[in-house]
Amino acid sequence: MPQPLAFTIVFPALVARLGRHIWLIGTCFVSAALVTFSNWSGVSWSWDSTDYVAAGLNIADGRGPLDVTSRPMTVRPPGFPALIAVGDWIGLTPNASLVLINVVSALVVVVCTYIILSYATPRRTVVVLGTAFVALSPSLLWQYSMAWSEAPFVAIEALAIVVGMVAKNAWKYPVLAALLAALFFVRYVGPVFSVVIVFVSLIADLRRRGVFRAVASNLLVLAISLLPVWWWLLRNKRIDGTFTGT
Repeated sequence: MPQPLAFTIVFPALVARLGRHIWLIGTCFVSAALVTFSNWSGVSWSWDSTDYVAAGLNIADGRGPLDVTSRPMTVRPPGFPALIAVGDWIGLTPNASLVLINVVSALVVVVCTYIILSYATPRRTVVVLGTAFVALSPSLLWQYSMAWSEAPFVAIEALAIVVGMVAKNAWKYPVLAALLAALFFVRYVGPVFSVVIVFVSLIADLRRRGVFRAVASNLLVLAISLLPVWWWLLRNKRIDGTFTGT
């Protein structure tokens, strides 16, 4: 009796593909385990963490991004609190949401590092060691132990770099614009990095799309990503007279 197609073709191919990347899967597991166990007793907080969590719980309750004093938050963007709000909607405690955000951020950074290095060099040793160094970086592990916006910011930044460097289809541009806007809504410094990432995307597009189309497409991406940025800055200006808080 012939075996099902899944066992004769799909399953062996999947096993072979996973086998080639077993070290990456192991590195992701180690990274996730380190972040989880280092935060087993709770993620560390600083004074700005109180605003993030307060704004997240207020968003979850429908009151919008209000800070720990119940005033509209302007000194910090609402992206990180929005992630905490999603956790609250699915029944997670703030601490569980923070741990999950940091674990997912760590995994995204590891996988994106692997993709970037694989794209940059054919040397397998460089790819393996470079990815491992990032996964075990003390600086990153410190960020993953805090209730801070740095971890998701770095993850979104890494995703944007991968999309800008590697993606070839037309969907690249709306996805890249969304990621660049997300950088700002997680940390106000986002647009500074957006300019650099768009330049990387432009260099990657020059061979594939020609100079005019590459320049036009990437400038349009940058312009579109800045529209919600300007809208939020004007919102802040109306609230307290500043663009990014006092």
